[in-house]
Amino acid sequence: MSAIEQIRKNAPVAAMSESTARRPRNRTLLKRTTHLIRRGHLYLGLFLLPWAILYGFTGFLFNHPFSFRGTPNATYRRDALVGTPMENPPSPTELARQVVARLNEQQQPEQPYQLVGEGTYGPRGVAFVTVKYKDLVDQVLSVSFDLAHSAGGIHYEANREPKPVRPAPFAAGPVVSPGRTARGGGGAEGGGRRDGGSSTAGPKAAIKFDDRLEDRLLAAVPVVLERTGFPPADSMVVTAIPNLTFTIDSGGERWNAAYNPLSGGVGGIPEGAEPKTEMGWRRFLTQLHLAHVYPYDLNARWFWSLIVDAMAFTMIFWSLSGLVMWWQIKATRPLGAVILVLSALSTVALGFAMHAVMTS
Repeated sequence: MSAIEQIRKNAPVAAMSESTARRPRNRTLLKRTTHLIRRGHLYLGLFLLPWAILYGFTGFLFNHPFSFRGTPNATYRRDALVGTPMENPPSPTELARQVVARLNEQQQPEQPYQLVGEGTYGPRGVAFVTVKYKDLVDQVLSVSFDLAHSAGGIHYEANREPKPVRPAPFAAGPVVSPGRTARGGGGAEGGGRRDGGSSTAGPKAAIKFDDRLEDRLLAAVPVVLERTGFPPADSMVVTAIPNLTFTIDSGGERWNAAYNPLSGGVGGIPEGAEPKTEMGWRRFLTQLHLAHVYPYDLNARWFWSLIVDAMAFTMIFWSLSGLVMWWQIKATRPLGAVILVLSALSTVALGFAMHAVMTS
């Protein structure tokens, strides 16, 4: 065999070997990017899989409020109301006419009031009745009535009414409760307002100081607005100040006390008498679903908020990377394009319809 024939015989093998060696180095930028997207899609999905399942399941719980409850529950339709006064209640428009007629009868205006349009129940159009039982202290039975459809549901829930307790011997001014959900002072949840009806004299008068936190807040707001680029305020009012909680010893008995700087009210309950919040698995999961916003402290809630952001990013990434992966499969492009168009049209139509429902 001549030298030329030997070269020709070995040339294809050499060319193939060289091509195979160069192939990994000759990947295009698009292929590399697609590879990274696929890997990111896979690994992010694996890492956040538990949270995806959690969000899906808790979303189901919100959408089906009578599912997976640990206590008996039921739903009912119109036939359950046959023979009761709620079988044929007055329509919202009929009730509105009665209200307008009564206003004209009582006030007798020069130009009688007239109903314009129709009456509606809102925003959800659902009435609730709480049923109590003497032998059931910690729970009540909640019966809902959908007034528009003559249907509803029945389920047990925690009794959230504050239990009667002895008044604190040091109580002063408007009623203040040291509950954990306090937002201000005055009222069961501490809603403190300036018009709280505080007493002005005697040993039970509201506790007021010359140096008030209310005045400090009002003095600080204009400066904060200026430094953050907002226009100056025309008027200001402090609507709520959180309670100051502390412990008081009264005759050897300890009390969890609360003082609201806005109303000047002081109240308290005996130590250990504050009811504990019931936290079953269903309520725990739905509260997890609602938990959001980064706290100022680095704690478990902060890391949970971080996961919420990661889930938001991953869901967007899943959607966009799914589009990329779909486009790589040429056989699925035509049908996929039709599905995407139908999806966009239905999303826009349903979005406008839901906006009309929510704003009506």
